[in-house]
Amino acid sequence: MDINMPNLDGIRALLEIKQFDPDARVIMCSAMAQRKLILHVIKGGASDFIVKPVQKEKMLNALKNY
Repeated sequence: MDINMPNLDGIRALLEIKQFDPDARVIMCSAMAQRKLILHVIKGGASDFIVKPVQKEKMLNALKNY
């Protein structure tokens, strides 16, 4: 899921998903690769964070891990 989305930002969506299903596995992606942002989404329950542009190998590895 992207951090920047119309209607509901990805961070808020992540928190709502995890509240609904604490076991949900959510992989976040964004072109904003700031360390503070990455730590925030991981602490918020994201399983992983992928920096855009998404490389096929990184996406496949993230999906295999989760």
